Amino acid sequence: MQSKDLENHIEFLLSAALQKCGNIYDAEDLTQETLLAALSYMARGKAIQDVKAWLLVVMGRKFNDMLRKRYKQPIVSIGDGFDIVDENGKPTGETVERKTAHSEGIRHRTAHVWIVRKSDEGAEVLLQKRAMNKDSFPGRYDTSSAGHIQAGDEPEESAIRELHEELGIKASVDDLQFVDTFVIQYEKEFYGKMFKDSEIAFVYVYTKPVNIDELTLQKEELDSVEWFNLEYVYEECRKHNQKFCAPVGGLEIVRRFVRGTGL
Repeated sequence: MQSKDLENHIEFLLSAALQKCGNIYDAEDLTQETLLAALSYMARGKAIQDVKAWLLVVMGRKFNDMLRKRYKQPIVSIGDGFDIVDENGKPTGETVERKTAHSEGIRHRTAHVWIVRKSDEGAEVLLQKRAMNKDSFPGRYDTSSAGHIQAGDEPEESAIRELHEELGIKASVDDLQFVDTFVIQYEKEFYGKMFKDSEIAFVYVYTKPVNIDELTLQKEELDSVEWFNLEYVYEECRKHNQKFCAPVGGLEIVRRFVRGTGL
């Protein structure tokens, strides 16, 4: 990629920066810092495959730097914590460790990717069977791919990363279709400890062909994957069938997507 090609992504970056900052002044500063960092990286001759996803990662790091300078306090490093968010899923500027978020029920964000395909019996959704060592809902069928959005990251880049880490799918920004968000709120005891979850989940749909025999599964997270009829899963989850733990709110969003696209 040539440095002049970055000009084609300025509007995309500014839009992403506005979501992070909430005002045009900080968004313009963040966009400029991101572009400068990108130019410096490119000057070293580094190869870039998915430009948009890479730019979002750069922006996430620069946003962390901005918060650190503004509040003059350490920002939880990537992988150690989550952004605390308001009821609309917008970061407040504060972060929380994963353990604390789940012990105290502090609101944070997650990215959910639903892999969907068309069949003769209707739409099917790929579900993952959670590993038995998971701290919540072990051994039950869940969303195709989902994960927490780390501090400083954006939903889209998190969705792409989770797909690759959990299933070995190398998706690009253009492969994912953002549909909607929904709220996850519950308290449940696992292994004798109370687990309090408060999430704003960002839902994406992936419709490219997927052969489950060719997937590379992250064994620490999941045991297997399986295709299910979407309507069957939805009805069983509404009846609280213990085989599944897929969120009904997410399934409702996917059903609306399928009806709207004719998939």
